[in-house]
Parts: sequence; structure tokens; C-alpha cells
Amino acid sequence: MSVRAIARQLGVSPTAVSLALKNSPRISPALQEKIRAAAIHAGHIPNARLAELMGEVRRSVRPTYRATLAAFSFYPQEEPWGERPYLKKILDSALACAEAHGYRLEYFWYLQPGLTAARFRDILKARGIHGLFCLAGCRT
Repeated sequence: MSVRAIARQLGVSPTAVSLALKNSPRISPALQEKIRAAAIHAGHIPNARLAELMGEVRRSVRPTYRATLAAFSFYPQEEPWGERPYLKKILDSALACAEAHGYRLEYFWYLQPGLTAARFRDILKARGIHGLFCLAGCRT
């Protein structure tokens, strides 16, 4: 059962239910007990991931490091933005966006000598990378 459903059932605000379930001193002990009892009776199970996210939103601070993502290209040059300046703008924007959301973006040149598909997969796995951003390009 959701916090909102418990709030409707008891005739209190969802904020009151949330605060009571966190033992906030802003809610009287009697109301906290009433809300906790209703939550237990309803089988309410707090969502830890949602609580963490909402805590981040409430703090209104820059998110902490979450994960690393990979940007890669199939261009013949390791740094194709030398010939294609728009690619640097795209990559810089992706880096800034990732950073703003708590992610790191690491660049890989897929056509690097000795880099096979299996080796690339192993690198991504070893670094815990689950998201990919591809700067297009064609193999020659």
C-alpha cells in the first residue's frame, strides 16, 4: 500500500505519513503510532530506492557519483573532432549532461589497434559500464 493510500485512509496528508514513518519530531507520537499501525496493517513496505532518490531531490544538491557510462566512436581517427568540430560539441554536451546527473562519461575509440569486440566487452564489464553513447562513424 502506498503512502498516499494510507494518508487517504487516515485522513491525513501524504507528507504526514512519510514523516511519521521516518520518526520525524514534526509529527506527534500519538499520530506516528496511528500511522505506523495502519502501515503495518496494510502491509506497507518502504521503497528504499525511492527514499534515496527523494532525499536527493529534497537536498537539491548535485547528485553524487552513480555510475560510469561509455562514449565510443567508429571513426578512423582516435579523436575525430579534429576534422569534425561538431563532434566535440556533442561529446562535451554529453559529458556535461552525464556529470549533471551524477554520471561519468568515458571515451573509447573502438577502432584502436588490438581492440576486439570481446576485449571491449570485457573492459565495459570490468569497469561496470552499462550505458553506451555512440558517436557514429563508419569503418573503412
